[in-house]
Amino acid sequence: MRVYLTEKEFDEVMFKMFEAAGAKFYSIKRSCRGDNWFTKHTWTEVQEKEFKKWLKKYVIKKLGIPAKLAEKKTEMFLFEHGWKYGE
Repeated sequence: MRVYLTEKEFDEVMFKMFEAAGAKFYSIKRSCRGDNWFTKHTWTEVQEKEFKKWLKKYVIKKLGIPAKLAEKKTEMFLFEHGWKYGE
């Protein structure tokens, strides 16, 4: 998905994802340091579902693509960058 989003848009998405997990996003360089940065936070299935809904709308708006393709891109983003489930 990053191939299609600008750096600013990707930062917006990451900010929203960190926010969904109750974490603070500063920048890619600062917040996503190290090999296991994505294991530092967790979210619930409900939090992921809300983020997924937001991201799909965001991708449709920013990329101007059909809903079905936006859903696939959203799923891929979550597979690559999403948090693991926690309590």
